[in-house]
Amino acid sequence: MLARKLIDSHVHLFDHSAVSYSWMPSRGKILTEPHLPEHLLGSGLKAEIEGMVFVEAHSDGDAFLAEASFGQHLMDTDPKVVAIVADAPVERGAAVKGDLEALSRHRGLRGIRRFPGNPGRSLDEDFLAGVRLVGRFGLSFEFGIQHWALPYALEIARRCPEVSFALNHIALPDIKHDLREPWWSLIGQMGALPNVVCKISGAIAGADPVDWKPEQLRPYVVRAINAFGVERCMFGSDWPVSDLTHHYDAWVGVVEDALSGTSEAEKDSVFRGNATRHYRLTSPS
Repeated sequence: MLARKLIDSHVHLFDHSAVSYSWMPSRGKILTEPHLPEHLLGSGLKAEIEGMVFVEAHSDGDAFLAEASFGQHLMDTDPKVVAIVADAPVERGAAVKGDLEALSRHRGLRGIRRFPGNPGRSLDEDFLAGVRLVGRFGLSFEFGIQHWALPYALEIARRCPEVSFALNHIALPDIKHDLREPWWSLIGQMGALPNVVCKISGAIAGADPVDWKPEQLRPYVVRAINAFGVERCMFGSDWPVSDLTHHYDAWVGVVEDALSGTSEAEKDSVFRGNATRHYRLTSPS
């Protein structure tokens, strides 16, 4: 595989001494250690990372403000960190305005990611009001969901056409059991909405973590790309959670293969250009 220049739209950067994530130790020992830009950039990748988007990682309690501050600190100290997607309690409705004001003091803030454990609550009026407020702050709202919550995300995007949305990890279809429907149909409906973009990221988490195969992933990745079009898809890694199942370059290869029928300009849009536009970044050289 040739070195692919890219902007990674989905990276989790953390240090437990700065912000606590109690869920991580149970997922794997590697997640108990700090994961900072230099750890990713120094891991012997074939891919050439020009920039990475800091994405919230479900910090404990009300640590979302501290987490965003940590993200801004990384931006201030490493030019490869180019944007922040933070957490915020949008279920508070209008009351989340103060939190959004505080978060917006960080120059790198570009989005908010939040979804309730009970997806039915996402259609509550307060949650929808909070999502609309995110849009009024000029921010993207990101869906970090699994396939079974896709109907709720679809309804939110339909009810909030003025808000820009980003669907993470192609909504994690059940690739392990090849459970195509209803994901297959719903991803097509989501792709038909002009206010939604899709991160081609993290899908290996829906496959067998030990025995996944590229040919199992390909139909799902191709389906997502076809549903949204190359102009509304962004490459993302989900690093370092991804390290639990695969090497970074392996996922780059999966996405490259799914884009095999596209032009080099279209590939560059997925790997760099679309993230640059969506997150309002300085264009890569």
